[in-house]
Amino acid sequence: MSTNAPKVLGYDEQSRIERARERAKTVDGLMGLRGQRILEVGCGHGDFCKVLAEEYDCEVVGTEVLPYEDWKEIRSPQLTLLQMDIAKEQHFPENHFDRIVSFVVWEHMRHPWSALKECQRILAPTGKKYLHAYLYGAPRLSHLHYLVPDPWLHLTHSPREIMQRIDKNELPWYFWCNRVSYLHYLQYFRKLGFYVAYENIIREPFPEKHYQENEQLLGLYSEYDLRMHGFQVVLVFDERFPKEALDDAVYSKLVRGDRQR
Repeated sequence: MSTNAPKVLGYDEQSRIERARERAKTVDGLMGLRGQRILEVGCGHGDFCKVLAEEYDCEVVGTEVLPYEDWKEIRSPQLTLLQMDIAKEQHFPENHFDRIVSFVVWEHMRHPWSALKECQRILAPTGKKYLHAYLYGAPRLSHLHYLVPDPWLHLTHSPREIMQRIDKNELPWYFWCNRVSYLHYLQYFRKLGFYVAYENIIREPFPEKHYQENEQLLGLYSEYDLRMHGFQVVLVFDERFPKEALDDAVYSKLVRGDRQR
């Protein structure tokens, strides 16, 4: 029997800190975090911010739409935790942060474009943004797979039907997600002047049998989107023209009249 199985982390404080350290190590390797002024959008308990402030010598701000009770237990002169909605408030000066990070938050936003636009405004021209998000077509986007293992539950059942299946009078907040696809994100990045410097598309085994059994409903969605669970990207600006919209290669070729045959 193998003894090298990955450790499964829970949600107690120590497990959360271990997870935050793993995330910090990964993102630091992708875009460098040490000594930077950093914003985490959707900071939750503040664990990732705490690790950056105490172990990476960063000046860190974490934001969350609703505050967490354990924020008051975090003490660090280099860490600030704020209750705010970045999609609706312009709290920070322009070009203020060296790095912006977020983990599985954007899919829950009601105004994802506005939030990205604000990040573009407050990120320095030489800054970088790490974005990890799930997608609407993901088989487990409902976040209820621990109760109902059916893939694409949110696409094949109404909220009322799901509440009946889990025997609840309401659905948890994390069930509700926006319908932004990865192609939407790529278009948003282009309009805001972001290049994708790193990309990891997260995929899981495709539940072919379940798809065929529910094709009448699932066939309404692009199979391309249904095969994508989520993504991780690092975004950067053009060095010469930071924050200017990038050319769309498809349209520019048509306009020039030199479409390839």
